[in-house]
Amino acid sequence: VGWMVTASPATQVHLARAAADHSERLVRDVRDGTLTPPGQLPGELHSALAAHLRPDCHAAERLRAIADRHGVLLPKHFWNLAFLANWTGGTMGLHLQDFPDYFGDTPVRDIGLLATEGRVTIGIEDHTPAGLLDSEGSFFEFIEDDADNAADVRLCHELEPGREYRVVMTTSAGFYRYDIGDRVRVRGFVGQAPLLEFLHRGAHVSSITGEKLTEWQVTHAFEKSCAILGLRAPLFVLAPTWADPPYYRLHIEQRVGDARRVAKALDAELARINIEYGSKRSSKRLGPIVVNELPSSVLARSYAMRTGGYGAGNEQYKHQYLYTTPGDDRALLGDEATHAENSPQPCQ
Repeated sequence: VGWMVTASPATQVHLARAAADHSERLVRDVRDGTLTPPGQLPGELHSALAAHLRPDCHAAERLRAIADRHGVLLPKHFWNLAFLANWTGGTMGLHLQDFPDYFGDTPVRDIGLLATEGRVTIGIEDHTPAGLLDSEGSFFEFIEDDADNAADVRLCHELEPGREYRVVMTTSAGFYRYDIGDRVRVRGFVGQAPLLEFLHRGAHVSSITGEKLTEWQVTHAFEKSCAILGLRAPLFVLAPTWADPPYYRLHIEQRVGDARRVAKALDAELARINIEYGSKRSSKRLGPIVVNELPSSVLARSYAMRTGGYGAGNEQYKHQYLYTTPGDDRALLGDEATHAENSPQPCQ
């Protein structure tokens, strides 16, 4: 395998993890020319794949030697990867922390901001979520966040570096001034064409006291908090909760150790990058983040259920890190998700 392109980087991580977790079975199948996946495949699919397999003792010996030498089978050991391509912006960046473990220093190129209505950006550099606006593919207008009148609409050469905008498209397919709901940040220019970084969908904003917390802010702050504490960021969900005062609940896997330290660091980082959040916290209009520790399998199982089916488009599933409506996290508070001895605790 020389290169791999997917929508979500999680797909590539899951594929690599499957080889590592089932290396014994994989080597045996290569040696015998068989197909014994760890899960069930539809009978017709299994037969169609198995018909093309042949025993390859030499390849099996090479894989066995790699596994003995490294203690595990990873793509960086047996693939000749030139590059990987997938989404890297918005909430997808958290998955990239696992890439060096599985793929080494293989270059990663963002596939660009793509919508059903058309392409918005084209990746032109490795290891950055920013892409060049596809100004020849569609006609673009941009509305500064929270602006509502036509006077605030700008063309691409009128954008300001560092500012955030909503994307409006007019296409040859018939869309006219269509607000696709995506928020982008201007990272610079190439000539008069802006370099844009996808942040989040417009709907992924929570504001129970006027803090206007975005999913990008949450994932960015969580990743930074875990880095400060020397932890690898696990799956998590941050959810608004009505109370007096209202607060956010952090659903997080128990394997991180002291989850309350993570919540406290997240609280401080959110206050730093979102001045409205900081203001609401300092004035006690918004309470401290409360922790709900989950068994390690709960969020992973939820993620697998949404991505593991055979339906069309499941590869584009994005884990939702920020819930926007109080009560949306009800399922994570049930008996199945929590331990009786781990009642929610505030971060301070």
